[in-house]
Parts: sequence; structure tokens; C-alpha cells
Amino acid sequence: MSFLGGSCGDASLLLGKYLDEMGLGQFDYVCGELGRQSHAWLEKDGVIVDITADQFDDVTAEVIIADNSGFHKKFEEDFRHSYIDSFGNGDFVDIELLPAYYKIIKFLDDKYKPIYK
Repeated sequence: MSFLGGSCGDASLLLGKYLDEMGLGQFDYVCGELGRQSHAWLEKDGVIVDITADQFDDVTAEVIIADNSGFHKKFEEDFRHSYIDSFGNGDFVDIELLPAYYKIIKFLDDKYKPIYK
């Protein structure tokens, strides 16, 4: 099953928050453009984490975790910032995504839930 087009930004932000809360540190949120298409993914120390790349016809992998991705090299980087910079601004991310994140976390098995301090 492929990810719906246009969901990459939101999915990347939610995944970034989860990975950070699981102790893997803060990832960069990267947005790139390829012609008229845009795409977003996470990156840390040169490793790309992309759970929505399969929305593109030329990608068959459901998830890409790689330090060298030909697919991502096609995109011209538009901007990059720590995923956390998207939170705490009182906008869509805080109003819509953050509550959804906590609802999703409730359904995870305890061993996959972040430990909040």
C-alpha cells in the first residue's frame, strides 16, 4: 500500500517526534522539490528516513532508511530545520497534529511507547 500524496510533511513531523521521544535524538525535517512536486523526509547524520516515498511511482520500497538514496538526490533541497522547530508555534502542527500524535501513541504496545519525563 502506498502513502497518500501530500501526507509526507505531516508524517515526517510525527515520526520525528516519535523517534526523538524514543531516545534517538532530533532529526532534521527536509523538504525538497523536483519540478512541480515537493517531498519531505527526515535526516540525521546523513541517514535518510522516509516512510512516504512510495507515493511516487518510481519508488517500490515502502520505507527508505539509507545514507545514500538516489531517489532523494533527485530533489533540490528547499529547506531544512530540526523537526522540533515545527512544534510550539500555535499553528496546525500544535492544534491538529500534536493531539493526533498522542492518540496514536495510546494504541501502541507499552514497549513501543515513549517514556515521558
